[in-house]
Amino acid sequence: MSPDNQIVFKSLIRYGLFFFIIWLVLSMVLIFTEAAEFSVKGLGFSFLVLQLPTLILVVKTKLRLNKNPIK
Repeated sequence: MSPDNQIVFKSLIRYGLFFFIIWLVLSMVLIFTEAAEFSVKGLGFSFLVLQLPTLILVVKTKLRLNKNPIK
């Protein structure tokens, strides 16, 4: 794996894990709050919405590496 691809892969893992933890905490708060109603469909949709910033940040990282490749 090239150094550029390693950086993109690591940023994907890092950003994905960060937003997954945020989603997990918010989901736990929602589930354990008895006053709130939730659905599996809603939890799945919120997970996808929170993974959009991951995709955007990884694409920005890849574009930044294309401008200034590692030699």
